[in-house]
Amino acid sequence: MRNPGGLVCGLFARWGWRPGPDAWSIPCLDQAGHRASITVAIARGGVVVTSSAPGPWLIHPLRVGRLRAALRDAALTVAAMDERPRAG
Repeated sequence: MRNPGGLVCGLFARWGWRPGPDAWSIPCLDQAGHRASITVAIARGGVVVTSSAPGPWLIHPLRVGRLRAALRDAALTVAAMDERPRAG
């Protein structure tokens, strides 16, 4: 039996839901033509890119712009975090 929570999260992801405030989800298709998503997230040392399915991925041309924007926003956020003065 499928995990009902995974089904709900999958539906939300299809509508553009992000897993967290510092993550972006971009819909795509995997090599078999099934729905997948690429997630861009912020980590302590940089930007992390993951996918719900192994690549290669087919990304619609308009979604490529969203992926580019997500990568740019994540990189700028990490750079701003690195520039903040550290306590201590």
